[in-house]
Parts: sequence; C-alpha cells; structure tokens
Amino acid sequence: MSNHMGKKHNKGKISKRQQAQNKRQGLLEVWTDGSLLDGEGVAGGAAIICNSDGKLQRTMSFEFNHLPIPISDFAELWAAAKTLNALSPGSIGRLTTDCPAVKGAIMDIRGGKGINEAYPQNLREALISGVAAHPTMAVDRVTRGQGKIPLADQFAKAAARGDMARIEAVIRSAGNKPHEHEPSHPLEHSDGMA
Repeated sequence: MSNHMGKKHNKGKISKRQQAQNKRQGLLEVWTDGSLLDGEGVAGGAAIICNSDGKLQRTMSFEFNHLPIPISDFAELWAAAKTLNALSPGSIGRLTTDCPAVKGAIMDIRGGKGINEAYPQNLREALISGVAAHPTMAVDRVTRGQGKIPLADQFAKAAARGDMARIEAVIRSAGNKPHEHEPSHPLEHSDGMA
C-alpha cells in the first residue's frame, strides 16, 4: 500500500488519504509564484504559506532584480527554491505553482533525472537542496487564477519593483499575517543568482 502511495505521490498528486495525514501532521500548504517584469531581468518571487486547513499563516517575497538570463521560468524556479530552503525541512505537505517548469524540475529531481543543465549552477543547487529537504511533499500545478496564486502574483510583482508600499498594502489585504521580505542581493553574473 505504501508503494502505491509513493507512486501516486511521485506523480505530484495528493490523495484524500495523504491530505488527512498532512493535516494530522500539521504540514504546510505552500503556493509560489515568480514575476519577470522586463527583458533586463527585473524579477521577484513570493510564497503564500497556509496551515494544513488552508488558512493563511504567513507570506514571503523575494527580489531577484537583474537576473543575468531574463527568463520568466527562472523567477518562478527561484521563488520555489528559496521557499523550499527557507521553510523547516519536512514541513511542506504540498507546493502549488502555476509554472510547468517548477513542477517539472521538482519531478525530475525526484525521479533521478537530474535538472536542466541550462539553469544556472546555483539555481540547480538551490532546487536540489530544497527538494531534498521536503521528501514527502506533493507538487501540483494549477492555472494562473486558481487558489492563492493571484495573491502570490501580487507579492511577486511588488517585490520585483522593490515596492514596499505595495507589499504592505497586499499584507493588509491578506489579513496582516507575518511577512518576510528578502531584498535583492548582488549577483554572481557568471552563475546566476547569488
């Protein structure tokens, strides 16, 4: 039976049984999104972190300004990687994204296929360590307007702009839950993000 659950989990799906187990264990439901604003690499990312009942617990935003390779998927992948590495190991029951590259990268890492060599080395390392920290996490992909993705998108766009006033407005609209913001750091241009 556990083998069947493992196969189901490896497809990224989460069964009703697994949802109940996640709830008993108090695992988190996490929604991530990234936003690339222009061809200069101005980007940001966000995470919406809910408890196992789906109630908003806290939010996170990240500035990735001046990605050396301005590709939208990189902002999405960095949002997922930073979130996975920031949260306590084993604490995530499900990560939900609207980006096929995020789900694909996680499933490839889990399936032993490795990760796309076109991704910067430090992004690959961050994704691998993040996925390893959450071995029982399910991963789902939804369309842009579903669930908490619109809220994550608001945070990601505001973070990309470095617009703290907008981030604070979104925090208020989300019920004044705790929020962590990581400003942009100098980049290692040869590798991607610092």
